[in-house]
Amino acid sequence: MRVKALIALLTVVASTALSATSRSAAKGGEARTAREMQALKADPLRLRNFLRAMPKGGDLHNHLSGAVYAESYLQWAADDGDCI
Repeated sequence: MRVKALIALLTVVASTALSATSRSAAKGGEARTAREMQALKADPLRLRNFLRAMPKGGDLHNHLSGAVYAESYLQWAADDGDCI
């Protein structure tokens, strides 16, 4: 069970590092998108096409079927007497 706790810890560390990287990349993308949208405001047809091409809720949402819930990792660690 200690292996499962170690896997949980490594997963948290890796996701934290990836999250920080993707946040900084997203800010650059958001700024670029805002500039493009600002430039298109004077042209309703191009603005409409621009907005239609943007991702919608379904494009941003997915399910990792079979993924392990964080609560399971915590329970395994607790069962082993590990502290997280």
